Amino acid sequence: SYTDPFPINIATSGGTFSEPTGNVTFIDALTGEIDLSTSTPGGPYNIYYLTPLPCSYKDSFEISIVAELSPTIVCPTDITVNNDAGDCSAVVNYTPPVGTDDCTTNPITAQTDASGLTNGDAFPVGTTVQTFTVTDTSGLTATCSFNIIVNDNEPPVISCPADQARNNDPGVCEYTVVGNEFDYTGVSDNCGVDFASITNNYNGTNTLAGEVMPAGTYDIKWYASD
Repeated sequence: SYTDPFPINIATSGGTFSEPTGNVTFIDALTGEIDLSTSTPGGPYNIYYLTPLPCSYKDSFEISIVAELSPTIVCPTDITVNNDAGDCSAVVNYTPPVGTDDCTTNPITAQTDASGLTNGDAFPVGTTVQTFTVTDTSGLTATCSFNIIVNDNEPPVISCPADQARNNDPGVCEYTVVGNEFDYTGVSDNCGVDFASITNNYNGTNTLAGEVMPAGTYDIKWYASD
C-alpha cells in the first residue's frame, strides 16, 4: 500500500519524482512507481517531488529498499585428478563460481574456506574443500562447496643390491645371511617415506637378516607399497 505524503493532487500537478543518487529508478517519474528490479537495495533514500513553475512545489520523503530473496551461487562439481609426476600434489585449475542476485547487480563473491588454496594452486594428495559465499547489499548470503580430490597414482621406487655370491657356512650346505647384506638398498616415494609395507618374495618380511638359505640360486624381489 502507498499513502500519498503530499497535500496536492499528484495526478493533476504535473510534477515528477526523483532520487539524486541514482540508486532508485522509476518506471514512471510522474506517478512515482519504482522499478525494484533495477533499484539498489539499501537506504534510506530521499525521494523528491517537484511541480513545475510558476507555482512550484517541492517535498521529500525517505524510502528503504529491502532484498527479501537470498542471492544464489552454484559451485563446480567435485574435481578428481592424479598427482603431478614426482609430486605429492597436483596443480588444479577451475573457474571460481560467481554469485548472482535479483536486486544487486554485482554481489560480492568470496572464497571462505580455510584451505588457503584456490584456482591454479597445487593441491595436496587427499581431499581439499573449496567454499564460496556470495553476499548482496542487504547482507543476505548463499554458500556452495565442492571437493578437490588428488589421488596418488605414482608407485614408490625401491632399489636392490647387485647380484651377490656367498660360500656356504663351514660344515653345512647353507648360508646364514649376515645383517642387511641382501636387503633393499633404498626406497623413495613422491609422498614421503611412510610406506605401508616393504616385503620380499623369499620370506615375506622386510629383511633377510639371519635367514638360513640352502645352497642354490635365488631370484630375490623386493616390493614397496605406499
